[in-house]
Amino acid sequence: MRLIMAGGGTGGHLFPGLAVAREFQRRNATVEILFVGTKQGIESRVLPREGFPLETIPIKGIKGRGMRGALEALYGIPMSFSRCLKIIASFRPDLIVGLGGYASGPVLLAGKLKGIGCAIMEQNLRPGLTNRILARLVDRIFTSYPESASFFPRTKVIETGNPVRWQGLPEIPKGEKFTLFVFGGSAGARRINVTVMDALEKLRDLSSAIRIIHQTGERDFAPIKAQYGLLPYEARVVPFIERMDEAYAQADLVVCRAGASTVA
Repeated sequence: MRLIMAGGGTGGHLFPGLAVAREFQRRNATVEILFVGTKQGIESRVLPREGFPLETIPIKGIKGRGMRGALEALYGIPMSFSRCLKIIASFRPDLIVGLGGYASGPVLLAGKLKGIGCAIMEQNLRPGLTNRILARLVDRIFTSYPESASFFPRTKVIETGNPVRWQGLPEIPKGEKFTLFVFGGSAGARRINVTVMDALEKLRDLSSAIRIIHQTGERDFAPIKAQYGLLPYEARVVPFIERMDEAYAQADLVVCRAGASTVA
């Protein structure tokens, strides 16, 4: 079997797709899996380390980029569609699964044009723009929540829950200090970063008893790291954590953004 996993951009889209890809591998050792995404998405950093091949397309998001950005994004759609047709002709997939995000659109459109079975995964309660458009074209829609069915053609919907990459936590020895784990999703969340730093400033009297693991996201890493340098806490500050199961296993308390994958 040959499978294309299309889309990504954020961890919330990519990591459920990775969980599904691993399950395909567990059930069928001969399955061939190709991811299609963008160079700027999280998939370009994560997938090489995960051992999956990635083909990239030049598409960009339209929402929130202003008039010039929207025009650039529109210009990239036909180029991306042409690129997807070539990828499909070369890889010859039996199935294409869209993970969500704008990068999945051209791949699934090209797949339907070629008569290939197509499905989408919807991790959130309310679907994004790309999945709402694709819903009428694909053969199956896999949702995390029963309420999501109201946004889609109901005959296509199968409620699966949101796939996660691990079912339990590893056995990791804990230190004597109370461990606080802070993160705001794969890209970080500025509001959480700023609020936690304000709180830690007020909790200096507890600093000898607290150890902190803080995933900041790339954007806030440098300033948050600098702030920790002025505080008396033992802290591991990183832009991104690959082994989230290990971070959870070390934590006594988690402060996080309630994203779909995090909640799952």
